[in-house]
Amino acid sequence: MKPQWREWLAYALLILFAFLLRLPHFTPLALIGSDGSEYVYCVQEGVFPHSPYILHMWAGFLLDPIIRLDWGYSALSMVSNLLSILLFGGVVRALTGSFWSGWFAALVLTVTPVSIRFAGFQEVYAFQFFWIALCWYLLLRKRSFFWSGVALGAAFSTHTGTVFAGPATAVLIYQCVEDRLLSRKTLLGYVKFSLGFLAPVVLAFGWLTSIWVTKSNQPLSLLPVFIRGAAPSPNLGLLFGPQAGDYLEEQIFRTWNDLSNLEVIGPALLAGGVLSFALVPISRSLPWLLLTLPYLLYEVAMGYALDPGIFLIFVAPTVSVGVGYLFWRFLAFNRKGWGLILLIPLIAIGLGASFTLKDFQRTAEVRNLLPWIQPNSATMALSRFVEEHSPEDTLLIQPVDWDPTGLASTLYSHRTPLFNDGEILLQEPWKPLFTNPVFKHVRSVKTEDFDRWLDEDRPILCFDEDPFTSWGCYWPYVDFEKLETRPILWLEQNQSGTSQGWEDAFPLASFEPGVEPPPSRFALHIPESAGRATVELPVFRPILYRIARKSDPPGHPEWARKLQELVPENQRGDVPKIRLMGVGFEAKEGAIEATVPTLAGKAHILRLTVNSHGADYIVECQVKNHGRWISVGRDMEKIVTGPPMQFADLYFKVPKELVESSVLEIRFRAILGTERMNAYRVSVAAVPPDPPHPPVDY
Repeated sequence: MKPQWREWLAYALLILFAFLLRLPHFTPLALIGSDGSEYVYCVQEGVFPHSPYILHMWAGFLLDPIIRLDWGYSALSMVSNLLSILLFGGVVRALTGSFWSGWFAALVLTVTPVSIRFAGFQEVYAFQFFWIALCWYLLLRKRSFFWSGVALGAAFSTHTGTVFAGPATAVLIYQCVEDRLLSRKTLLGYVKFSLGFLAPVVLAFGWLTSIWVTKSNQPLSLLPVFIRGAAPSPNLGLLFGPQAGDYLEEQIFRTWNDLSNLEVIGPALLAGGVLSFALVPISRSLPWLLLTLPYLLYEVAMGYALDPGIFLIFVAPTVSVGVGYLFWRFLAFNRKGWGLILLIPLIAIGLGASFTLKDFQRTAEVRNLLPWIQPNSATMALSRFVEEHSPEDTLLIQPVDWDPTGLASTLYSHRTPLFNDGEILLQEPWKPLFTNPVFKHVRSVKTEDFDRWLDEDRPILCFDEDPFTSWGCYWPYVDFEKLETRPILWLEQNQSGTSQGWEDAFPLASFEPGVEPPPSRFALHIPESAGRATVELPVFRPILYRIARKSDPPGHPEWARKLQELVPENQRGDVPKIRLMGVGFEAKEGAIEATVPTLAGKAHILRLTVNSHGADYIVECQVKNHGRWISVGRDMEKIVTGPPMQFADLYFKVPKELVESSVLEIRFRAILGTERMNAYRVSVAAVPPDPPHPPVDY
């Protein structure tokens, strides 16, 4: 095998490893943070996001006709991130002259948590960093000043914060020229780079200006305000005031805590990457210090971090280059027989990074089970119902469990949103959203607004029993004491959507673990420390409420009655209560084991009903097959609003291959940090086989 093929294989394995690390963090729905739903919404509705992310919008215009855009923007982040790893390895190879040093630096970037996390959802940073990495690659590996300038101009047109990469790139240009600073050759390199930089910038901002003038109702005088972006201005008084010393000390610790967070860089990589620059001359470390320090100084002057994703641009590359330099020096020392000197810190960094990575990946396990980010969640099901059946002038109050998701409620319901902070969205063609107040993209909602809407019989819907005083809700200008929610209907499913298929399954058995003595045929085993209780509670179901005045007549208006006609009669109004006898115990005390009847050779569904009070419950279901416990699924309950106690159903599907007889041994156990476990009902049902396909006439 030729050396070049070995290099390709090394990077192919690295990219495969990077993809597998990032796959658990991939989120196709725009429900992570507030920006993702905003970017999708802006492309689809023809409005501007909070800053001029022009090339990111253009990418959305290209993706939207061919793929669902929330999925497409996540895929764009993933592809951009993987390509950046390849390019970055080439950059460090050019800096060191060593293939393996470049590969090792790319490996560090691969395992950096902020790089992993922001490869998986609809953010701008992975796409921005791709252009910056391409700029450095074209500059250092190809010595192409013009095209590297084009790449940096594309990065700036993607996110104007790219300006902080300017000083580092300027030093790299000078080092590429390898001549005096004021020589003709050096000046020509800067000119070529500048011309390349201006090409996409003029194109992008020329398009922005033309849209602003021809399609937006905003005055031209506000265009510079939008181009300035939503980033706050630094407060230099904090840096040079009388308390500057104490303030700087506080900010240094704050910055360390932000960067060493296990979802950003991690302490081992951060310390190892920064300290490694001591092993190389200042000329090698200068570009990367200039990449990081100006931006961190900007944040210090503000007193807080803007967004962890920005650290992917201005900190993660510096850390990766530093560790790459350390590996480069290790190779040089090893050839002289002194390799052990630097092997020890490399091993220490590797071990520390592996512990960080393990903890970080565990956060993905928990996040991926969160009920409200599931594609068939209760909130998503209600959003689809509202989109398909409610009047187009419906107002929808932002669901409490989607509070951090920005415009998700309107993105997935296509109805005008009322935000939990007491504001209503004021959309106009090509108006910037969530930026300077001069654009008036929202206004406060007042009591008289509700009175007018209700007098006009305009539907005001919500998914929460109390949308005014629940967690994250703030309506300063609304007298919500005169308002109330009235349930219209509920949908037959659980919170996470794992209940699909249960209604069509054939019920075989159900029992309450709290009944004494327990039915012997189920061979129930619970920890001896378990307590028992009998409670009467509603079972969580997604409920559609309408807002009404307490003084309004009790009956529903016509539009609400029409919605009720779309569901069975027993699903109209509020969810009924049921009475169950259950058990509860500390998770460390053990699990719940039982034997349930089954139909051999058929798939089954198991349902565990828990009491939501006091905790979020993450439960794993296992079945015994040939003497081994095999996991058949995990489900989570995390109810953030409504009655303090509700029953919640968790569902687990058992493949037919694991059902070999008329009985099945099952086990439910709390996992991923869940401290308590309870069970109020265990049910089993057989899944009917799919109908046979009709014969195909060839």
